Amino acid sequence: MKPQLNVIVGLRFPRGIQRSFALDRTYTPFSLHDPKANISFDFDQLEGYVGHELDSLIRDLLDIAVIVYMSDRYRKRDENWCRKIGIRMPVRNVSIWDAVKGDIVNLMSLLTGDDFDIYFVRGQGASTRFDGTKKANEDKRCVCLFSGGLDSLSGAVWALENRFKPILASHYSIGFFHSIQFKLATSLGALYKTDVPFWPVYLTRSKRASVIRPLNKPVEDSQWSRSFLYLSIGTAYALDQGIETVFIFENGILSINVPVSEARMNTRTAHPKFLGMYESLIHNVFGVKVRILNPFAARTKSEVVKQLDDERFRSLVRESISCWEYPRGVNLLAKRRGVSGFQGKHCGICFPCIVRRISLYNAGLSDRDDSYVINVFSEYPNVGRSAITTMTDLLRFCDQMDRKDPKEILFEYPHFSIDVEGVDPLELVDVYKRFGRETKQCFKDLGNSQLVSDFRSLLA
Repeated sequence: MKPQLNVIVGLRFPRGIQRSFALDRTYTPFSLHDPKANISFDFDQLEGYVGHELDSLIRDLLDIAVIVYMSDRYRKRDENWCRKIGIRMPVRNVSIWDAVKGDIVNLMSLLTGDDFDIYFVRGQGASTRFDGTKKANEDKRCVCLFSGGLDSLSGAVWALENRFKPILASHYSIGFFHSIQFKLATSLGALYKTDVPFWPVYLTRSKRASVIRPLNKPVEDSQWSRSFLYLSIGTAYALDQGIETVFIFENGILSINVPVSEARMNTRTAHPKFLGMYESLIHNVFGVKVRILNPFAARTKSEVVKQLDDERFRSLVRESISCWEYPRGVNLLAKRRGVSGFQGKHCGICFPCIVRRISLYNAGLSDRDDSYVINVFSEYPNVGRSAITTMTDLLRFCDQMDRKDPKEILFEYPHFSIDVEGVDPLELVDVYKRFGRETKQCFKDLGNSQLVSDFRSLLA
């Protein structure tokens, strides 16, 4: 049986491709690094930061991450959720990437839950031998992934407080997110009276494309491959600069991301197994050790943001963003709810918004109520069926975490049984038990009388 192909990278349709592959008639064509390309992504931006041309192997890493991410956005999931994604793309160092193709496929399958495959062909540009002997010229230089969310903001503060010298690496597709990230990074530099390099990368569909099939709007919102893109951008800087550590900041709840109900499927963007597999991939390709570390893996989100409970950081907390819906639907939701002149950034009803409110409340940093279109605690039950389902699932799960014995939780939730060096499953369970208590306390303290009454059995 011919291998399936539904993503082709290149300006021209390759001759004879249908003799070797079963080509999906609705295949997605992508093109990079050409005036007529349909993806806006340029090495010039990254090379402007580092001051020279990137090594060809680093360029390959970035191209692979970009194509995987864009394939994730432009191939719709079906009713079975799991997709088959077959990619044919050019790289400059075919033999090196062919040797680790299985590692990439396994990595992406773990991260996205999809059946990935990838086929490398020789592309333009000379292959080179990566020089892994370069070392950073300053101690404690590191790369920090920086999204503009609460965890990454807290992580940047953690790095600066611990006297690291971070490069803040970021990705954005619209100017709004870039402006938030830039404002936060600039404010941190001013607070600490030091240079905090902020190196964002712009990536989106190109409006200039005319030769190949133009891209309409993305069809898939899950973006589960985004952390592969983020890590690859940060790792590219680390490899180029001879930096040995890349920090990804994610609280222990979202890094393990145990589904709060059987109806929910969760991401593994900072899962310890994923980070270990990515670290091994980089070592196998480049021959150097770049440590991928998550300092917040054993903390709840409340414990992560607690270090922002300082007058210096309160305005930055308000600038950060957690909402799934912004900027796609927050203002529209505000109009539908009759909220005129809404100036906030959060819908208030998506899962990240609810967890944000829980964490800020327990950390003593509660947002103003007008930061959210809908206040799920005071406006309950007039918050919509989806929000009520989310709240019910979350409280039921947190009540289980709070009440059950750790060994019983390990038995009933196999997600905690992670066979990764340095990861203690019981420590992960304890993080979730603390989160369970934090969540219940927040609902009891902030919930209106009907909410507390309706969920009485789960809040005891």
